[in-house]
Amino acid sequence: MRKTLLRPNSLSALNSNLARLLGPVLAGILVGLTGLSNITLIDTASFLIAAGLIALIHYRKPLRQTQSAEVNVLSSVGNVGREWNDGLHVVLATPSLVILFVITAFIMIAEGFFGTLIVPFVARIMHGTEIDFGLLMASQAIGGIIGSIFIVRIARTIPAYRLIGICAISFGILDLALFYYPLWVSGIGLGLLFIGLVGIPSVGVFAGRTTLIQTLTKDAYRGRVFGALSAVSALLMLVGAVIAGVLGERVNLILLLTADGLGYLFAGIVALTLLGRTITTMPRTEINPLV
Repeated sequence: MRKTLLRPNSLSALNSNLARLLGPVLAGILVGLTGLSNITLIDTASFLIAAGLIALIHYRKPLRQTQSAEVNVLSSVGNVGREWNDGLHVVLATPSLVILFVITAFIMIAEGFFGTLIVPFVARIMHGTEIDFGLLMASQAIGGIIGSIFIVRIARTIPAYRLIGICAISFGILDLALFYYPLWVSGIGLGLLFIGLVGIPSVGVFAGRTTLIQTLTKDAYRGRVFGALSAVSALLMLVGAVIAGVLGERVNLILLLTADGLGYLFAGIVALTLLGRTITTMPRTEINPLV
């Protein structure tokens, strides 16, 4: 099962990185053709198109479940809070999921720091331009595309929790190299290399975490668990962004961005120790042996 899930999860990461690579190029072309104000309308239209495509998705279900499913659809809006709460209860009752949420907490707070501080870092520390920033983001996307292809091959040989741990630690080390190299070397050359390499383990972290949640959660609660994870992730990323924004004018940028690299390092250590221990001690009837 794990091998089957890792492939589509890696392809999902591939789609995200392709969008990250092509998005700025298309945006630049559209700004030139239509002007900056129209980009907002085009962006809104893209979400509406995505919602329409999702609405076209159909799947077969047993006839005996059809009626209850229709009822759930009609009452889903009012039940969002209850189902989100149910997802949290499932997480709290499953030690491995609790640890995955802890890992996610480290990562999302780190991402909040990165997203808030990367632009001033490029401008003040790397002495780069808008073009340099675009090149850095494109380089990371290219690394993610390579990682989407490469991680699938590696993932066949190691457990998912170990994939998360190794990739998160690699991510953290490369991030720290990216943030500190300008102290000794000028230019963006090494920066392009480091952030490109970061894209490879980022796929392993995403695909491994998603695969574990899928295999550790029963069908009836999987969507609720992912919903709870998404809500918690957004909240923690906001917390990281707020802290970084408040401290950005008072604390050295490199020191603040160190929190991003350390967040991934801590996440990787937790995955290799606590997460691996809880999964290997779970009853075999509760978990797929390939996890």
